[in-house]
Amino acid sequence: MEEEKVVHAGYLQHRPGGALGRWKKKRYWFQLDEVSCQLRLYKSQMELCHTVGSVDIRDACISILPDHQNHILVACGGKEHILIAENHRSMMQWLQNLQEVRDLFSCVKSNRNQVRFSRALSYKATTASPSKGLASSPASSLRRQQPSRSKSKNLTDLPASFSVSAETNDSYATFKKNLVGSFSLPNTKNSFVYDSVETSPTSMRSCNSIASHSSTEELPVSAGWTSPLVGQAPRDNSDQLELGTTEAGCLESKLERTAVEENHDIETWRQFDKEALIEQLQQMKQLVEESKKNFKSLENREQAYKQMLKKREQDIMHLDDKLGIMEQAHHMRRDLLSPEDMDAAQQRILDLQDTCKVYQEQNGFLNTEVRRQASLRQREQNKLDIQNRIIDGLESSILRSRQDYFQLLGQMVEVTSLDLKDEIPLQLSWDDKKFKRFLELYDEARMQDPLLPDPRIVMMEGHTDIYGFQHPINNQPLLFHYLCQILQDHLIASSRKSTELSKKWEEYVSIIGHVSAIKQDDLRELVYDGIPTDYRSEIWSYLVLQQVKQLKAEKSEDYFQWLCNRIGTSSSVDKYRRQIDLDLLRTMPHNIYFNSKDAEGVKQLRQILEAFCVHNPKVGYCQGMNFIAGTCLLFMDVEMAFWCMVAVVESYFPANYFDSSLIGAQADQNILKDILELRLPRLHAHLDDIGIEMCSFTLNWFLAIFFDVVPFTMLLRIWDCFLFDGLRVLFQFSIALLQYHETSLLQKKDILAILKDTKSMAKLTQDIQAIVDIVRDSNDNFPSLAWIQQKQQHYINILRAVYEQQEKAREEFERQEGLAPATPIFQSEGEDGLVQDLKMDCAVECYSGHLLVCRGELRQGWVGRVDIGKCIKQNYGIRLDNRIVCLTMAGIDMALLGTVSNFLYAFSIGTQEELWFERLRDTPLSIVYNPQTRNVYIGLADGTLAVIEGVSHASPRDVFYHAIGASPIRSVLYLPKLDKIWCACGNAVSILNKSVCTMHSLCAETLDGSV
Repeated sequence: MEEEKVVHAGYLQHRPGGALGRWKKKRYWFQLDEVSCQLRLYKSQMELCHTVGSVDIRDACISILPDHQNHILVACGGKEHILIAENHRSMMQWLQNLQEVRDLFSCVKSNRNQVRFSRALSYKATTASPSKGLASSPASSLRRQQPSRSKSKNLTDLPASFSVSAETNDSYATFKKNLVGSFSLPNTKNSFVYDSVETSPTSMRSCNSIASHSSTEELPVSAGWTSPLVGQAPRDNSDQLELGTTEAGCLESKLERTAVEENHDIETWRQFDKEALIEQLQQMKQLVEESKKNFKSLENREQAYKQMLKKREQDIMHLDDKLGIMEQAHHMRRDLLSPEDMDAAQQRILDLQDTCKVYQEQNGFLNTEVRRQASLRQREQNKLDIQNRIIDGLESSILRSRQDYFQLLGQMVEVTSLDLKDEIPLQLSWDDKKFKRFLELYDEARMQDPLLPDPRIVMMEGHTDIYGFQHPINNQPLLFHYLCQILQDHLIASSRKSTELSKKWEEYVSIIGHVSAIKQDDLRELVYDGIPTDYRSEIWSYLVLQQVKQLKAEKSEDYFQWLCNRIGTSSSVDKYRRQIDLDLLRTMPHNIYFNSKDAEGVKQLRQILEAFCVHNPKVGYCQGMNFIAGTCLLFMDVEMAFWCMVAVVESYFPANYFDSSLIGAQADQNILKDILELRLPRLHAHLDDIGIEMCSFTLNWFLAIFFDVVPFTMLLRIWDCFLFDGLRVLFQFSIALLQYHETSLLQKKDILAILKDTKSMAKLTQDIQAIVDIVRDSNDNFPSLAWIQQKQQHYINILRAVYEQQEKAREEFERQEGLAPATPIFQSEGEDGLVQDLKMDCAVECYSGHLLVCRGELRQGWVGRVDIGKCIKQNYGIRLDNRIVCLTMAGIDMALLGTVSNFLYAFSIGTQEELWFERLRDTPLSIVYNPQTRNVYIGLADGTLAVIEGVSHASPRDVFYHAIGASPIRSVLYLPKLDKIWCACGNAVSILNKSVCTMHSLCAETLDGSV
């Protein structure tokens, strides 16, 4: 049995709280035990063997009833106990002792809980069953490791720093002294305070306190009263405040040490495996609920104390005012008052002073209680914050585990093609263990969000997402990856962090019109965390308008409508109309808003692109603009989408970025290469050894702002950051993607493999948050925007000089080849249907004894057939609006034609119909076809070699580019026996293998003159 330590005793009247409690008032002998922190009730001082009841004051709220004299309110466990003291002094002593014992016990309890909390961290986790999968969380796989513990109830479980000895009877007092030395509690067995049994209730007035209705006589002090207050002058308000400050300081110091130790425990939690974390997550959630309840109770207590304190202060001020008025009246009327009136007034003043002193003492007690409640509240808040951080860590760990599971599952389903139209089946059985687990997780997600599509229906019928993108059933592996992406997006959206983010965005959107109230650093954090879909249109519009605010102020309000009215008469629109028409249906062919000429999105896209040609005829139209305008139209109306494109082309990107030479875009590719050398030196050296240029696969990352490069959900996150921070973001996300896939890229040994795998890896990147985290972590040590702008100017000067040399070489080549504009001549068609007096540009044997012949001039070209045996020529009816520069056969029935306008056309010889066309970077000068691999190699005027793999009657999936030199590639030759490709570029011949890796290079030292 625990040793009792009675620190205070005496008679009090007790009645329960409530409306009927006033009729149940009884007088008991009370003893305050500081060991058990209980207030025990006995019938009398002589009957201490049988307890009538007890009041647990460990977490009690102790207060004073302001409307009743000498009434103490003890609220604990949902019940209220009202104790009535004999006089004010007795009440104050009971209040002080109750408060001190409760606070002392709270400190002891806190440290005991800390010991138990630290011991509870010892777990022994068993290995998870392989049949459960990586995302499973079997709670039965955890076993708590129980430390050996004595069954005796002593203080040996406390930390050694408390210096508690369990072998002596004074161990508890020693511990109390070490812990709260500032508390003025008695330490000896005979020092507890009690009311003498021989003393009558009337003789209990020995505390020298005066009730509001008592006289001013001083009563003698009882000899049986041995309180520490006896023999001391009564404490005034300042003494009470000093005592409360000392006690609060003691508590705060203990709480600070407890918080430090609890913060240290956070790192211990991170060392557990996932299954242990899952079990601890459930326990922590229960603790959080309990802490919330305690926290709410403490808030209510604090509020009640504050209200009582406020009322006391008002009463004191009111009494002080009355006292001042009475003193003033006393000075004014003392000559007129009689001696009896003067005595009565003096007595009234003394009574008011005593009442004021009583209120001051009560105010001191309430101040101490409020400080304690505030400390407890802060402590509970700290504990709640720590538990929330632990829960966040556990949820992040579980989310990370499930994301890893989906990525592993996606890797098991290999995607061989990114074309949605390719017919690629997938043997998918939902009874298979791995797919069955995926289906369980998906069904669980659908219970939380019923709007998620059913995976069974999606795999059978396809799906159209909320942005209008269609996902047909043709390419089954790619469709399954799309389902994995949906599930990962749901996990992120349903996480605790995402919920808090939505609340922050809601608060921000409510003040978005007040620019002065927005902190850019806070807004940047929100943007990088992701803009919710519901707010993306509003936030994008706000960010765009910040960029074009000055330009819009200079123009009229109906400026966009004015541009649209001038489209029909603009020469700039006529110049780019054909290119715009060709790109309209190629922008988003699998989106329901852009998949037909009559679609609303296509009409608005044409309107924006042609209006921009009128607005900025110097830039006009360039590749990539259609993707920018199309993305804007998904979230904005047509006019705001126009201003967004204006902001991107003229504000976010530097000048000459979208001109015909693309000098600004090419300069950024050189900058990206320099940053790659700084950030990822191994990958940079690997790409340099292979001989691949960065612009071969990253140029479209910048021109189209990652459109069709990454999953659409990641594209939106990139646009969020880009519209906020500008061009620097594109460099950061480019490096982040390369860093995320660095290991895979280092394993690739040839150019074509890197070009293909880079596109597929970026397109199938599902872990969006990992990419964003790489960007945020590298933000501080990433090259600054000023450094990038300085590099841009440096490379632009170099590239401008190179471009001028290329233009001179182009003009000389066109002059030699007769491609330059000349004086128009009149032609006539002969009886055979062929156009007469036109220069024959190129010819190729289509089948035995027959040639395909191309004739034309700068703005037109015809294709005819010549029968060599019969010497008959015939017009095929194939006519183009540009001069045909090169021609080759790709199989028996398909001819490939390259034109001056940078296009590659495919025609069927049998039906004489156009099969498809592809826009290239520059003018194709030579075409060669490999019948074994069905690859096509095209030499361009800018010195790059374009490669199209697996050419067929269907439109090609991808076009890869590999830089050969600075001069035009005038001739390309494929040698089947050597399986080599020869490229004539300037005065050098480069010999490449089938993977487009340079094997040899013969230059002017070996060859005489230009090739």
